[in-house]
Amino acid sequence: MNRLREIPNVHELLEDPALAGALGKYKRSYVNFLLNENLSQLRKEILKGSEEEISKEKIIESLLREIEQPYALREVLNATGIVLHTNLGRAPLSKESFQRLERLSHSYSNLEYDLEQGKRGSRYDHLRRHLQYLTGAEDAHVVNNNAAAVFLILSTFAKGKEVLLSRGEMIEIGESFRIPEIIKDSGARLVEVGTTNRTHLWDYEQAIGEDTGMIMKVHPSNYYIGGFSQEVEVKELRQLATKHKIPLYEDVGSGSLLEEGLFREKNSVREALRHVDLLSFSGDKLLGGPQAGIILGSKADIKSLKKNQLTRVLRVDKLILAALEATLLAYTKTEFDLPTYFFLNRSYEELLLRSQDFLEKLKCSGIKGEILEGKSLVGGGALPRHRIPSPQIVLFVEKNLEKINLRLRRLDPAIVAVLGEGQLHIDLRCIYPEDEAILQAALREVLL
Repeated sequence: MNRLREIPNVHELLEDPALAGALGKYKRSYVNFLLNENLSQLRKEILKGSEEEISKEKIIESLLREIEQPYALREVLNATGIVLHTNLGRAPLSKESFQRLERLSHSYSNLEYDLEQGKRGSRYDHLRRHLQYLTGAEDAHVVNNNAAAVFLILSTFAKGKEVLLSRGEMIEIGESFRIPEIIKDSGARLVEVGTTNRTHLWDYEQAIGEDTGMIMKVHPSNYYIGGFSQEVEVKELRQLATKHKIPLYEDVGSGSLLEEGLFREKNSVREALRHVDLLSFSGDKLLGGPQAGIILGSKADIKSLKKNQLTRVLRVDKLILAALEATLLAYTKTEFDLPTYFFLNRSYEELLLRSQDFLEKLKCSGIKGEILEGKSLVGGGALPRHRIPSPQIVLFVEKNLEKINLRLRRLDPAIVAVLGEGQLHIDLRCIYPEDEAILQAALREVLL
């Protein structure tokens, strides 16, 4: 406890000449607030048994570092190889999306104003035509994320009714978001169908009753069931739903608008929509846009959704609409430029050449390492079984690896890599070529 007495008081710290610059730029009350926060944290660490040196210089150094980087939300160089990294913000926006945001964020807009008619309009009209063309949907609606889309659909069409869902699709994703809990909170009643690993069509048929309000299918996120397993394809459920006149809804999660390749086969929105009444997916996953929940369906169903009072609660603002519209328009062009697909489609050969050049420049500075064959991930719950061959730059670290990693994260831009046994793993897949020099300089600063 005597170590607590070693902590300098706030007044003494505020009078230190090293803080003169900070006090000239920021309000004294703000600097005082940050100091009190830092000292409170220091006391907690001491009480937990921390043996770190206590000095006025270290406290001020920590404070100045915080003041010099005042923004909590910061740019990160993603060296993990996970393209749609949920913790790092998922899909980076395109340059065109950024330009639209820049133009519309500091000006007025026709968010809810019909410029042709000169009267009130709807914020949801701006995206309808693009989504109709790209997905074949009759109508569309947008809310602030896909979890909100799920909740709105259930609340609108299944409140007080039963929802049939396979036990193998009762998923939990980040922050304890559980489909069964969402169904319950929406006012619907969950009816579990089949078993965890095997669900048959007859399981659904046997579960249908007078109170059945919806058949729901959910794309498994971040996991897959293999081995002795079976699921019912959505086109089979279409026949059953039609026979019993029950709405069929699919939560695709990470939906893709591409018409070719792996993503069309597994995550195609257009293909899935052919078999269901309602479909929802995320804007910031394989679509490559901002966070949003996109709902597709008939004009009548979308009209019902818009009448739900939750629509106001879950609505998107002009910035999301601007970025999402720019993202959707990218798919209408013969050559589209979305960072998500730039990263996903980079070839092993290109990345190997860049990795070799990258490592050679580090070796010239005295940093040791090698290149190994590795795998990148799509991320964002999309294609959990899919691995993308990607070279890994493995740097040998002789210093304390945890401290090295912390220093990298404290840089601006921050750097997030993967730690190994005395090694730092760098995957260039999600690093823009123009950012490689920044990453090299940061590694030299921290490792040497």
